[in-house]
Amino acid sequence: MLKLENENVSDLITGFKSRFASDGYNQTLQNRLVGRNFSTFYFKEKGFIDSLQVQFKLNDSVFIKTLKRIDKKEKTKKNDSIAPEPKPIIKLSKAKKKQNRIAERNKRKKHRELGFIAKSKEYTRNFSFIGKDSATAYIKIRGFNNGNYRKFYIKKVSKS
Repeated sequence: MLKLENENVSDLITGFKSRFASDGYNQTLQNRLVGRNFSTFYFKEKGFIDSLQVQFKLNDSVFIKTLKRIDKKEKTKKNDSIAPEPKPIIKLSKAKKKQNRIAERNKRKKHRELGFIAKSKEYTRNFSFIGKDSATAYIKIRGFNNGNYRKFYIKKVSKS
């Protein structure tokens, strides 16, 4: 690279080397920092430019390229033609909201007591009566580590 907008690149580099503190003997640090941050230094000095004329040299030929800045496009949300239309939001009354909260609370309570396993969507403890007369009960136990098993046993034994 020979020139940027009719300014010698070597002149720009010497100007950029004076931007940071160094003892003057550490040439590799200066060269490395200017190499990494050249575009940042140039932007701080010149500001945003729409187009930039750069003169390159390759072997014995010299050519000029104009680099143009492309603005970022606004991201627009594309509508999917196959997707179903969103359902309208139904606003619930206070009584219905309260009823839903109570139902959710009871559901969580039951899940805790019976030890709900979300992965298999089944309970750790199941209790059911066998036969028509309800004289015999059947308890299926998958484990003792999920839910409040003591409450379950006290509640089920006292009922039967």
